[in-house]
Amino acid sequence: MNKIILLLCVVLLSMTSVRAQTSPEKKEVYEQLSDWAVVKLTIAYMEDLYLFKSEEKGETGSNKEYLTYKILYDKYSSFIEDINLDTISEILINGNWRETEGKQFSNYKKQLDNSNDYTNFEKEKFSFPFSENSAPTTNFSRLKAWKDIIEKSNELINKNSPEDDSEIVSPLSPANKKINKDERIKTSWLAFLSYGLLIITLIIIIILLFLKKEKLNKELKKSKDNYDYSLKEWQIKIKELERKEIELKKDNDDLNNELKEKAINQDENLPKPIHDEPSKIIELDVREHKKTSLIYLSSPFEDLKFAKEVSSEDKKSNSLYIAELNGQTQTGELSVIVDADLSRALNSQDSYLKTACSYDNEYFNNAKGIQVTGKGEIKLDGQDWIVTKKVSIKFI
Repeated sequence: MNKIILLLCVVLLSMTSVRAQTSPEKKEVYEQLSDWAVVKLTIAYMEDLYLFKSEEKGETGSNKEYLTYKILYDKYSSFIEDINLDTISEILINGNWRETEGKQFSNYKKQLDNSNDYTNFEKEKFSFPFSENSAPTTNFSRLKAWKDIIEKSNELINKNSPEDDSEIVSPLSPANKKINKDERIKTSWLAFLSYGLLIITLIIIIILLFLKKEKLNKELKKSKDNYDYSLKEWQIKIKELERKEIELKKDNDDLNNELKEKAINQDENLPKPIHDEPSKIIELDVREHKKTSLIYLSSPFEDLKFAKEVSSEDKKSNSLYIAELNGQTQTGELSVIVDADLSRALNSQDSYLKTACSYDNEYFNNAKGIQVTGKGEIKLDGQDWIVTKKVSIKFI
């Protein structure tokens, strides 16, 4: 693809070299006329803006603005050489034409200073159209000024050019051009070849882009299929874990019932005390240790803190964390509910995850899920659950 783009640039450069041809006479005329053209077009802009005329001011514009226009018109409406554009700039600023100096005058000057093509003044657009058919009526004075510049250019070129029918008489009037027949044929063939190469190059680029698009579509479909397959596998694993969780809860309930029966039998088999003091009931630590419960939590309200009042024993739509509590110590293990709706958590991970989780890998924008690599810990402190150890997670 880079080679094709390079070839396209070469073709475009070759086309430019065919079209861009200069001569010393044209360059000399361009340099003679450039400064005067800037002032001439600026004066024309002043006429278009306020409808000034050389013999009368009109109804718009201030007297100071008209006086400045009149000074420039009287001195520069006809062609003169050796114009100091810095002096013109000062006259405009001091004569209430500061905005014109900063925009139109500076723009005309900048475009002529940056031009490297001396073959034709018509290639300099000066921020408005110069075609007689397309120029609006508000550009009448500038259109007339531009025609005066073109006529003066013709006059100077005809004056400086040798009398030779094989040379160009004026670069500004296509009807008066006299080009050697062999050169015209050569130029036409070069232009034809350049345009042909350009068209072929564009066709090749379009074909390559189409093939690349098809390839990307296939890769995208393959990635989507792999994602759907992985999603189904995770759903199966989640269901299996839920089934095992139910079985473990059942085993835990059976074990608790068995321990209770053993404790009751042990109390009955204890020897009666000799004195009349009431017998002491011995409770097994293992029985209390096994009493656990689950609570569900949404996002922390600040770093490392969950509000106790928003905890719930039932899973809700906004539940993001689950904690397995020890009823005796008011502590528990904290984990993320990986099968919950994680879209909000992934989109705002600083608020939902970073406040209670540590990351095993860096967060990335197209993360689809979370894998818990290590459970955290929480404890009850007043009306808040405090995270004493963050949950370790990995983005997948």
